[in-house]
Amino acid sequence: MEMCAFAALRVGPRRRAGRYACLPRQGICAPEHDVNAVLVAARRSSRGTRAAAKRPGCSCHVVAADVPLPCDDDAQNNASTVQQHRTHAVHTPSAQENDESRLRAHHFTRLPEHVAIVMDGNGRWAELRGLKRAEGHKEGLQSLIRVCRWCKIVGVKKLTVFAFSKENWKRPPSELKSLRQLLNEFMAREPVLSQLIEQNVLLEIRGDLSEFGAVINAMARRIAPLMEHASIRPESASVILRVALNYGATQEIVECARKLAVLVSSGLIKPYEINETIFAEQLELDGTPPDLIIRTGGCSRLSNFMLYQAAYAELAFVDDLWPEFSVDTLLRCLEKYESAHRKFGGLG
Repeated sequence: MEMCAFAALRVGPRRRAGRYACLPRQGICAPEHDVNAVLVAARRSSRGTRAAAKRPGCSCHVVAADVPLPCDDDAQNNASTVQQHRTHAVHTPSAQENDESRLRAHHFTRLPEHVAIVMDGNGRWAELRGLKRAEGHKEGLQSLIRVCRWCKIVGVKKLTVFAFSKENWKRPPSELKSLRQLLNEFMAREPVLSQLIEQNVLLEIRGDLSEFGAVINAMARRIAPLMEHASIRPESASVILRVALNYGATQEIVECARKLAVLVSSGLIKPYEINETIFAEQLELDGTPPDLIIRTGGCSRLSNFMLYQAAYAELAFVDDLWPEFSVDTLLRCLEKYESAHRKFGGLG
C-alpha cells in the first residue's frame, strides 16, 4: 500500500495540515498522480461529493471530509483546469512589497539627510521569545538591511548605526563570541554584503577594531576595495551606511584632542587655528552631523553615541525593539523630523 499524496496541501482559504484526500471512484491514492490537477478539480467542482470513508484497502489514516471531490472527469479536463488556474493566478503582494509601496506613496516636504540609530533591544527581543540572545542579534542584522532599503526608497542619504559600544565588552563571553561570529558574517562577501551592494549601499566600518582580532580587522580592510570594485562611491551611492564598532563618544573626543595635540606639537597647526571644523575632522565619526537620531528599545538616552555630533540633532526614542523596527515607526520618526521647527539658535 502507498500513502496518499495529499499531506499538508492548501485547500481553500484555510490550511488542512496533515490531512489526506482519497478519491474512491477515480482510484487516486498514489503519488504518481497529478496532485495539483486533482486538488484544483476538487476545489472547483460543483458536482462532487464529500469523502466519508477510507477507500477499501487504502493505507490513508485520515480522510479530508471537508474537501469536495470531483466526479469522474477525465484527466484531460483536469489538466485544462490546472492550466486555467495558472493563467488566471493573481499576484498577492508580500509584506515587503506592501511596506515599500507605502514608503513610495508617502511624500515628505523635508527629510533628514543623515539619520543615526542606536540599535537597542536585540537581546530582549530574543529572550521574550525564549531564544538565545545571539538569535536576537541575527534578527537585528536583517532589520538593518531592511532599514537600508527603506532609507534608499525615501531618500535618506546617510545612515550611521551604533552596532557595538566600548561598554559592550562587559557582556557575557558567550554573547561576545556570537557577536564576533555575526561580524564575520556581516563583513563576508556573501550573503549580507552582496545584498548591500545590490542596493548600491556604500558600507564603511568605523571605530577601534584592534580588540576584535586579526580576522575581523582583515575583513574590515577589504570592504573598501570591494566597494570600489563594485563602483559604489560616496557621490554615487544610494545610501552611505556607517557602522560604529567598538565606539564610544567620550573616547572619541579624547582621541580627537590627542590628535590635535600632536599636530600642534609638530608645528603643523597653531593652537589658535583650531576651530569647530578642524576639531570635527579629527573625530572617528566625522562628516555631516546627524539630523535625526533614533533610539529603539524604550530607553531615552544616547548611551555615549555621537555626543559631539548630536548638538542639533532631533531625537526620537521609540519603544520598538530593534528587530521589530517597522515601516510605521520609521514613518513616525520622519514625520516628527518634518514637523520640527529647526531654528539653530535663531528666530527663523
